[in-house]
Amino acid sequence: MKDYLNSKAAEYSFLLDWLDGEIHNLQTRNANHPCIIRCLQDKLRELRQLHNRLKIIAGLGSDKLAPRAIPIIHDMEYQVLILTHYIPGLQRENSDDIFFRGLVLSVKDRCGLSWIEDILVRLDGHHAIFPVMPEIPIVFAPPHHVVSTLDLAAIYHELGHDVFQRLKEIGDNMGAAAFLYYFNLKQSAGTMAPEKRKARDNTIRAAGNYWNMERLNEIFSDIYAAYVCGPAYYYSCVDFVIRLGRNPFLINPTDVHPPWAARVHAIYKTISVNYQNDGVINWVQKIWEGYTASQQKNVDFEMFCPTALMDQFVDVANRNIQRLLPAAQRYSDPLQDSPITGGEPQDKSLERILNNRLKMLYTDPGRYAEWEKKVFDIFKTSSRS
Repeated sequence: MKDYLNSKAAEYSFLLDWLDGEIHNLQTRNANHPCIIRCLQDKLRELRQLHNRLKIIAGLGSDKLAPRAIPIIHDMEYQVLILTHYIPGLQRENSDDIFFRGLVLSVKDRCGLSWIEDILVRLDGHHAIFPVMPEIPIVFAPPHHVVSTLDLAAIYHELGHDVFQRLKEIGDNMGAAAFLYYFNLKQSAGTMAPEKRKARDNTIRAAGNYWNMERLNEIFSDIYAAYVCGPAYYYSCVDFVIRLGRNPFLINPTDVHPPWAARVHAIYKTISVNYQNDGVINWVQKIWEGYTASQQKNVDFEMFCPTALMDQFVDVANRNIQRLLPAAQRYSDPLQDSPITGGEPQDKSLERILNNRLKMLYTDPGRYAEWEKKVFDIFKTSSRS
């Protein structure tokens, strides 16, 4: 084991010197992210300290001390992973990434994200976020977001992951709600044969275990996105499921995402009651109901994703948002037409624009392309001012 520890100490010595050089180069070339550079330098100092401890243990050559080195190696690997996510993003950052960064940062105050100091954007993949440091998350998004608002509402879902990572209490509270639901369900059984009771209990146990922290993270992020972005996020998800041909009732035990039917239900329940009789929302509902009617429902869906549990998730998540994120503004503005001509709108908030987009698609789709071009002219003008 001592030979292994000596080899790891040698490997990390070279790697840390390389990281040091890369961060130094970024410090001299990148003026956009002083906060991120400082955080990376702090992480590197932590790595140096761990490396020194590893070298001391390796140098003592005692097999009895070797077990103390393994957690140090694990910690170093984790810290290296963080650094090697940020460094390539900073190195490849271009004007499109910087533009979209400004767009995302423009929503953080309205969304209650007071802890976010900076964001690193990578417009080179699917929507995702790397929130291991919630104060400076890495946001991934498709490159078309520099010219198109298609799926742009999904960014609020990714910010929801940052909230979930930052405020651990939310996951604990939602997990407690799931546990209580399935506990009460198990207790509600009447008299039945022992073999039937055993089978029922096993199914309930599997359903309860299904709602781990990863899936609670996903359903919370949907609820959060619907809370701060409103109907635009609801439509975006319905549109995404239909155009990709997903079965909304499919329960995939290897996928951290819950079935879309459960997610869309939670999203619809979250958007403000102001929209219950709105023609646009009724239009989206009919589209969704028509699509789901043509899909085969998974036999386990009602046990794993019952409506009553989804409603509890919505209730718990909304109460936690209101209590822990009091600055987060719930989107409840009326869905209004967005004029194409007549100057720039007074309210340029991304949420308002995305909800105007939904109204445009419903009332005047023939002029949508013209409208979207003007919207990006507004975005880019604002980013330069």
